[in-house]
Amino acid sequence: MKLAKESWILVVISIADLIITLVLLTKGAVEANPWMKSYLIMGVGYFILVKVMFVVGPIAILEWARRHRPQFVKQMSRLAIAAYLTSYFSFMVRYNVIPLNRSSVPSSQIAAILSMGNQSSSKMNIESSSSIWVRRYWGNR
Repeated sequence: MKLAKESWILVVISIADLIITLVLLTKGAVEANPWMKSYLIMGVGYFILVKVMFVVGPIAILEWARRHRPQFVKQMSRLAIAAYLTSYFSFMVRYNVIPLNRSSVPSSQIAAILSMGNQSSSKMNIESSSSIWVRRYWGNR
C-alpha cells in the first residue's frame, strides 16, 4: 500500500518526536504527555512500542478512509500535522526550555541542571532537578 504525502509527514514527525524525546530525556528533560510518561516509567521499550502503535494505527485508519473520502482525509491529515507540531513545540517549551531569566533561580539549581548533560548513566532520569525547577518557574498553568 502506498502512503499519501500527509501520512509520510506524520510518520516522519512522529519518528523525530521519538528520537528527540529519547535524547532530551537523557539530558534531564521530562515527558510532558502524562499517558506516555506512564509508559516511560515502565521502561523505554514500552515507551517506544506504544509510541509506534499510536502512529501505525491512526495512519492505517487514515489510509483506509482516504479510499472513501480522499479530499476530507487530506484536509484532516493536514490539520493533524499542524496540531501535532503546535502541541509538540508548545509542550516542549512549557516543560523543558530553561527561561533566559536565570536570576530567580538558585545557582545550585543551575549547576545541577547543567551537570545533567555530563552524567553517563544508563538509566534515564525522568523526574530531574530541571523538571522541578521548570515546574517551580512556570507553575501549574
